[in-house]
Amino acid sequence: MHGKKKKKKKKKKKKKKKKKKKKKKKKKKKKKKKKKKERKKEKEVAVVIVPVVVVVPVVVIVIVGVVVVVVVEKKKKKKKKKKKKKKKKKKKKRKKKKFAVYVFECLSLSKRDNCSNFVVAGDDDDDDDDDDDDDDDDDDDDDDDDDDDDDDDDDDDSFPWPDDSSELRLPRLCSQNF
Repeated sequence: MHGKKKKKKKKKKKKKKKKKKKKKKKKKKKKKKKKKKERKKEKEVAVVIVPVVVVVPVVVIVIVGVVVVVVVEKKKKKKKKKKKKKKKKKKKKRKKKKFAVYVFECLSLSKRDNCSNFVVAGDDDDDDDDDDDDDDDDDDDDDDDDDDDDDDDDDDDSFPWPDDSSELRLPRLCSQNF
C-alpha cells in the first residue's frame, strides 16, 4: 500500500512541470509574430522611397556633364603652356650662337692689339644685357651693335684721333676691370 501511494505523488509533480513549460513556449511564439508584422511595415516604407530615388539619377547626370566640360577646358590650357616652353628653348639656342660670334670678334681684336683682358671686358657687358631682358633677344643684339657705333662717333667728334683709335682704347678697358 505504501509503495503505490508514493508512485502517484511522483506522477503529479511531473505533470505540473510540463504545464509550466508549455506556457512559456506560447509566450515566445507571440513575440515572434509581432516582429514579422513590423518587418512587413518596413517593407512598405521602402516602396514609398523608390520614386524619390528615380528623380536623383537625373540630377547626377547633369552634374557629371558639367564636370566633363570643365576637364576639357583645363586640357586646352595645358597645351598652350607647352607651346610657350618650346619657344623659350629656341631663344636660348640663338643666344649661344650670337655669343660665340661676339667672342670670336673679341679674340680677333685682342690678337691685333696684344691685350688679353679685352675679352673678359666684353663678356661682362654681355652678361649684364642678358639679365635685364631675357624675352627680347633680337632687341638686345641690336642695342649692343648701336652702342659700339655710338662710342666710336663720340670719340671721333670730341678729339681728332687717328684711324687706329681702337688701339688706344683697349688698355683703358683692361685697367678698369683689374
